[in-house]
Amino acid sequence: MAAGPPPDDDRMRARRARRLYASEVTTGLGDGVFWVALIAEISGSASFGWLLTFAVVARLGPRAVLSIPAGALVDRSDPRRLMVVAETLRGVLMLALAVAVGAGLDPIALVAVVLLSYVIGVPTRPALAAATPYVVNERTLAATNATISALRQLMTFVGPVVGVGVVAVSPAAGFAVNGLSYLISVVLILSIRGVHWPARVRRSSGSPHRRPRGPAGAGAVAVVRESPGLGGLLVLVGAMYFVRGAELVLHVVVVRDLLGADPSAIGYLSGAAGAGAILATPFARRAALQSGVRVTLLWSLILTAVPTAALAVAGNVTTAALMIVPVGAGMVVFELMSVITVQRVTPHAAFGRVFGAMNAASNTGKLLGAVVVPALVAVSDVRVALTTVGAFIAASGLVVIGSLRRLDDEASGVRDHLAPVVEALRSLPLFEHTQLAALEQLAAAVSVERVAGGTVLIRQGDRADDLFIARSGTFTVTHDGRAINRVEAGDWFGEIGLVEDLARTASVIADDAAIVWRIPGGEFLDVLGGTGDRPDALVQGIADRLARSGHR
Repeated sequence: MAAGPPPDDDRMRARRARRLYASEVTTGLGDGVFWVALIAEISGSASFGWLLTFAVVARLGPRAVLSIPAGALVDRSDPRRLMVVAETLRGVLMLALAVAVGAGLDPIALVAVVLLSYVIGVPTRPALAAATPYVVNERTLAATNATISALRQLMTFVGPVVGVGVVAVSPAAGFAVNGLSYLISVVLILSIRGVHWPARVRRSSGSPHRRPRGPAGAGAVAVVRESPGLGGLLVLVGAMYFVRGAELVLHVVVVRDLLGADPSAIGYLSGAAGAGAILATPFARRAALQSGVRVTLLWSLILTAVPTAALAVAGNVTTAALMIVPVGAGMVVFELMSVITVQRVTPHAAFGRVFGAMNAASNTGKLLGAVVVPALVAVSDVRVALTTVGAFIAASGLVVIGSLRRLDDEASGVRDHLAPVVEALRSLPLFEHTQLAALEQLAAAVSVERVAGGTVLIRQGDRADDLFIARSGTFTVTHDGRAINRVEAGDWFGEIGLVEDLARTASVIADDAAIVWRIPGGEFLDVLGGTGDRPDALVQGIADRLARSGHR
């Protein structure tokens, strides 16, 4: 058995990952420039306070309200196509907005267009999270997610800094830069080649090895309820992003009122958070691969809660910035571990819905933080607000610790339950380069079927749907009524129509009582596309069988 994929495949996956990174950097930079441009454009209005509130709601509200239905859309779509359509529409809209702002667009109309842009963009993040496991493999998935998370954190600082320079030309230039960033992202996403992007609608496999969760018609709430611990994780996501929303106000107030510094010094706090995210990335990768869910997430809470509360005693901007570094680290560890956990314990067919629910939880928390904390500052003071927010994070961890334990148990329990099936699949040359996580995905999809002699498992001319693995008994393969091959235990059949996108090229009939494993064709193709490998046994077997049937 081969030890792993060929080096060329590793390089190909690295190129794909770099395109994802470039897309995240480009759009993150554009969003930061856009936000500065928006603030600059509405700042001269007599209704600036109300317009700013509406702008924050326009930015966070769509993701809070629409992420769950957007996640369901992801599960029924090609995620790359969905990202391309959304980014293209946003790019065109922002370029048109740049022209309108240059012509003197009314500020209320401007905020309305901003709302439309964020509504269009709601599916993008769940689509990216659902697509990432197909662009890379399990061995590099944690590193890829860690890098994306760190870049996302870094761009929250770099984008506004660049935006200050762009807006110095004109606010319209800022909107134009944002529009171009989306269109560049489209080009980068389209350049990702060699990936079998999944057809998201699946029929239930009826697998006895894993409780079927998240059928195509079930909503996000049903999927989360059937996944032990995911509900607690979503609560924690909302709590962590409550802090992110609170920071929009708290950091400004800390710099201006508590430290008596110029408001522009908030850039140092944002930069410190970005630095913490970058420094934590290597640790986050190792933690995701080696540590349990509960331990890693609780450490991320500590890194967020303690420094946030400690800002109440910061004496100067430098001290405050140093205190913020662990907060950035905690956030990148938390974001990475939560994403990896969902990717590990959720069926692929439900990725969109669960990531949509996570997106809804994060943006709802962020919106609440941006609204509640200013009121808290107004009725008390900034020190009370900082201490309260830190205590809130710590309390959230205590509330959901039982759910996190169930997530650990679920992940290990499923792995142990599937182990015999995984080992049987691993022994087949067909899966010689397949990673452990992909084998677990296939094992979860396997349904065991006992068939009587004379049963036609595959009929020539039918649409190719499933892959079969013979576990016992013998099978005759016929083409146009003529026997052309014989299949025995340990062999497989049905792959030609799936891989070559052909109607069934032959019929397969059980000679006597037999046992087969049936794997849904979509799951097989997803794994084949996600690993990027075509095992020699698969390629040679297809060539030989097509030759016997006269197709080649």
